[in-house]
Amino acid sequence: MVIAAGMIAATPIDPVHWLTWDDYPREAKILANGGVINASIMVSPQGKPIRCEVKHSTDSSKMGMILCRTLMSKAKFEPARNMRGEPAYMAYNMGVTFQRALDYRSKQGPAPLQIITPVDIALDVAHLPDGMKQKIIRIVAQTDESGNIIECIPSTPDPASAKFEAVACAQAKGLVADPALDENGKPVTALRSWAAVFRTAAK
Repeated sequence: MVIAAGMIAATPIDPVHWLTWDDYPREAKILANGGVINASIMVSPQGKPIRCEVKHSTDSSKMGMILCRTLMSKAKFEPARNMRGEPAYMAYNMGVTFQRALDYRSKQGPAPLQIITPVDIALDVAHLPDGMKQKIIRIVAQTDESGNIIECIPSTPDPASAKFEAVACAQAKGLVADPALDENGKPVTALRSWAAVFRTAAK
C-alpha cells in the first residue's frame, strides 16, 4: 500500500485478472497495435468501484467503454484511509496499456493488461540532481466536499526530495477538481492521488 502519514491510497487487488481476451471487442482483436487508456475510478470505503470515467484514450475502438464496464464488475481494491485512519472514498486515477492480437483465437487466460501511473502534472526545470533527465513525485491528498485539497503529503516521503514534493503539492492545489460523489451522487470528502514529473529540457 501507498502510505502518507495517516492517509493510505486505495490499492488494486490482482489487476492482471481484471480483463480477459474474451472482453476485447472485435475491432481490437483483428488489429496488431495496442493503446493506452487513462481512467478515473471512484472507489468506495469498502474497496468497490462505484463509478468509472475514461479521461483519455489513444484508442479509437470500444476499449475505453469495455475497460470501464469490466472495472465496475471485476475490480477490487484495498480501501483508502483518510487522515484519521478511517476507510474513505478515493478517486483513483489509473492508466492501462493493452495489446491487440492478430491471432486472438489462440489466446487464453488474462489479457496482457498493465496498470501504469498517468502523469497529471508536468514541469520543466533547468536541472535535476545527479544528472537525471526526469523525476517523478507521487502525492496523496484529501479533499473536502467541494473538491478543494485540505491536506497533501508525498506518498513516499524522501528528505532529499522535499522541495520537489512541496512544489508537486502546490501545483496540485492549483488544479480544478470536481467534487467526489458517493453512490447517491452526494459530494463527499475523498482521497486523490497525483503524479508530477519534473523534467529537464532536451538539448
